[in-house]
Amino acid sequence: MNPSALPAVCLGDWRSEDGTRHMRISDPGDGPRVTVWSCSEAKIVHLDDRPAKWHPPEPTAAASPNARQRLGYLQVEVGDPGLGSTYDLMAATGSTEPTAFGGFHWRPLAPETSRSDVRLFPEGGASYFEAVLGYYDDAVEAMREADAWMQPLSTWQPA
Repeated sequence: MNPSALPAVCLGDWRSEDGTRHMRISDPGDGPRVTVWSCSEAKIVHLDDRPAKWHPPEPTAAASPNARQRLGYLQVEVGDPGLGSTYDLMAATGSTEPTAFGGFHWRPLAPETSRSDVRLFPEGGASYFEAVLGYYDDAVEAMREADAWMQPLSTWQPA
């Protein structure tokens, strides 16, 4: 397994544990892509075929309280790449060793991790405009409304 490549167990169909959304992660050859549908509105596409980038776990952060460093994450570009909002999906599997990985319940994926044991934990990221203009700026509020499909944040499991 190439540690800088998205683990193969992350590819495919996922569903949110709250039952509201369906997601497909694919890699057509030029990098990961993510598509999300709403399950409550006849699978209307909310986020269509967006570019993403895998950030592998940092080997020196195996016991770090910073989950993104410890687990690795797939960063989905929701808006303009480098400027828009992001949706980070931290990939993890349960830890059966209480003292390993800093004692956390979730650890990074290993080459032998079964797809059924993988969970994707979401985290939304602010856009450049949100950082500069502020959360309540009219332009930012319109962008956040377009990102409303991300809420409520829910863990993803294989479909």
